[in-house]
Amino acid sequence: MTREVQISRYCDLIECDDEYGIYNLVNGCTVFLTRERVRRLGGSTLLDVTEEELEYLQEKKFFVTAAEVVAMIETNPVTARHASVTLSFGEACNLACDYCYQTPWPRTLQDSPQEQIDSVMIHLGALQEDFHKGELDSITINLIGGEPLLYRRRHLEFMARVRETLEEGFISHIKFTVDTNATRLDEAYIRIFPNLTVGVTLSSREDHNVHRSGSHAVVWENLRAIAPVFKEEPYTLVVRYNANRKNLGSLDDFVAELSRSLPEARISVHNTMTIDGAFVDYFSDDEYDMVFQDEIEPILERHGYSGPPAADDETPSRHCEVTSPGSRKFYANGIQTLCDAFAPLAENRVDSIRPLGTIGSICMTCHYLPACGGPKPCLPQPCSGLFPRRRRLKALIQKSVLNLSQDANLLPLSEG
Repeated sequence: MTREVQISRYCDLIECDDEYGIYNLVNGCTVFLTRERVRRLGGSTLLDVTEEELEYLQEKKFFVTAAEVVAMIETNPVTARHASVTLSFGEACNLACDYCYQTPWPRTLQDSPQEQIDSVMIHLGALQEDFHKGELDSITINLIGGEPLLYRRRHLEFMARVRETLEEGFISHIKFTVDTNATRLDEAYIRIFPNLTVGVTLSSREDHNVHRSGSHAVVWENLRAIAPVFKEEPYTLVVRYNANRKNLGSLDDFVAELSRSLPEARISVHNTMTIDGAFVDYFSDDEYDMVFQDEIEPILERHGYSGPPAADDETPSRHCEVTSPGSRKFYANGIQTLCDAFAPLAENRVDSIRPLGTIGSICMTCHYLPACGGPKPCLPQPCSGLFPRRRRLKALIQKSVLNLSQDANLLPLSEG
């Protein structure tokens, strides 16, 4: 015996061959039902299910209300129990990239004072206490600049203080990252850290040299020289390709060359971002989302770098570091902000940043609330009620569901 039930607004209905895939944005769960058991009524979706199937759908949160989703977001332990600490020991750089988001910011070009490391260590000591009290699970320490390796001496001093001051059990829960242009990168620097993810921006020779001060040759030379280090488990190399209208046609050849010359590297393709308008060849968010789906993703898959990306299958969260009181960015001028989204200005100090906004009525009626997570302090404009990455997310969900439908041994209702 079956009954008809209405599922929540947070479910996407995807047409497959002879069934529907129903994707739950709250947790990424997908179920499949034959077409005759699914009915659309206005903006609602009704399913014809057995009592056993109903219990399963309830367990997998296919009937959650907006209030319940808000509660999940506000109490998500994943972001609140992870602290991100970003350190800039100076903002000087030996390149002049024409799309650098820091170009209009005030910069501290000299080494930061010793007091900065003292402040960082006090903060890390407090996080260690939170860790021992069970209030914190992990930390990421991000080293950036300017060009961070211009301040290599400070990094050595900092890591010496970390090992002297913090307990080994706590240090083992810290992940270290550095964003560098790689013009000064070598193996000795990498081994300063017990683990390290190295992020380097790189593109085709012509594009890289035009936008990144002619540094292509030295970056490639340095990365090839240290490539064996990234075969070791604690160390990871991520090459970032900043896509734009002019270099998209070079991506296929670039990825092929990367797979041959630096097989140890991972690759991450992003839209080229700019702040002051000096760089004009970037895509809008909507344009880039479609370009990624139609052109970039097939190139990555063809060269073995990426399978079909999973749609958002995590518990809903605010997607913002403000949820963790331990997250900070330390600038060389002494300013502490919430994260790298804020320039080193007095009005951006942690105690001056407006608190995380409440999830209001616009969010409560939004289909994409589980993916968005609500308002964030760094957004310059209030939400318009339209999730900006909805087209891309919809495409990801559709691809994920269609792939599952091809592999599933379908029952009247089967989980993907």
